[in-house]
Amino acid sequence: MIYLIGGPPRCGKTTVANKLSIDTGIPWVSTDTIEGMVKPYIDKADIARLFPIDTIRENTSSNEEMYNNNSATDIIRAYTAQGAITQPAIGGLIAYTLGDGHNIIIEGYHLAPKFIKEMIDQYGEKKIKAVIVTKQKSEDFINNILLDQSESCWVKNKSKNNKIYPKIANMLSQYSDKITKETNKYNLRIIEYKGDFIEQTNRAVKTLKNI
Repeated sequence: MIYLIGGPPRCGKTTVANKLSIDTGIPWVSTDTIEGMVKPYIDKADIARLFPIDTIRENTSSNEEMYNNNSATDIIRAYTAQGAITQPAIGGLIAYTLGDGHNIIIEGYHLAPKFIKEMIDQYGEKKIKAVIVTKQKSEDFINNILLDQSESCWVKNKSKNNKIYPKIANMLSQYSDKITKETNKYNLRIIEYKGDFIEQTNRAVKTLKNI
């Protein structure tokens, strides 16, 4: 069985994957890890073009510079393009895992609705269970960022102060809106995070387990 958890950054995908892993005993992997394994094998001349969100980050010293110099549309487009580069490798992992009769949970923004639908069409819903998690309100993103105490929080780590948070939250909200429309287009299951975070996480896990 393959569990796929897609959605924009900072929508709770990792939390859902971790809880599902604890509940089922199935290991999970982030698509960021898969991307990290793919990138070294890409021709250096193509890196900037194929990994545009990384290029934007590397060329800006802070979130203030990144979000003031690039529109939300540009950043979302970069995420989308970069996500597509890793999808063949994710597809390979899925094929290998199913071929060996193993189970795995995969989470990450690279799991776009169209790609998830392709995996379901190829292997069937008995082998691929998927859910998309989103957040629509900018305030929810800001609250989540303020509460995040992890050392890996890229929003806090690359921001000079919290005045830039609303711009970041606006981009993430627009990204969620885009993903929601695509998810509905492909008739996939979606969980919108709003209100109680733990309750929504439990709902997403329950949805995946009951598909």
